[in-house]
Amino acid sequence: MFKFEVIVDDKKLSYVLWALAGHAVHVSTPLPVINAKKTRNGIVQQTGGNLLEMFKAHLAETKPKQLDVKFVKQWMQGAGLNPASAGYILKHAQRSKLIRKIGRAVGPVVSYKVL
Repeated sequence: MFKFEVIVDDKKLSYVLWALAGHAVHVSTPLPVINAKKTRNGIVQQTGGNLLEMFKAHLAETKPKQLDVKFVKQWMQGAGLNPASAGYILKHAQRSKLIRKIGRAVGPVVSYKVL
């Protein structure tokens, strides 16, 4: 038996899963790769790989002026990460001065300003 890891383009995922069906003993759930960029020479890593750097790159890409926990949870879920870790990201983003808490919390919602 052999085990290998495959990185597949979005458009080819269904074909690859179809081709493996019936031949593979076990196929794990496909996860999106958010920290990779396809180049002519292969695949390169966009950021250092820790959550805060990836979140910083996402903020630079989307350029929101304000955000809340819901914004972070949506990003994490879309990236295949655990949305329950949103508090960790917000806490460390505040410490590194990426965001700042603004106003008072209205109910359970707290807003943050992107710096």
